Amino acid sequence: MENEDAKNRGFKRIELDMWEFNDNALAFYESAGLRTYRRYMESYTDTEA
Repeated sequence: MENEDAKNRGFKRIELDMWEFNDNALAFYESAGLRTYRRYMESYTDTEA
C-alpha cells in the first residue's frame, strides 16, 4: 500500500515490525520512505530462554 493510498483510506501512520538483523528489509523499507521511530530491546531473566 502506497502512502497516498493509505492517506486516502484515512490512515495517519503505517507501522511494521522487522528483525534487527534483516539489513535487506531495512534498506527496502527506508527506500520506500519509512524511518525508524521506535526500537525494542529485551533480556531474558533465566538461562532457559
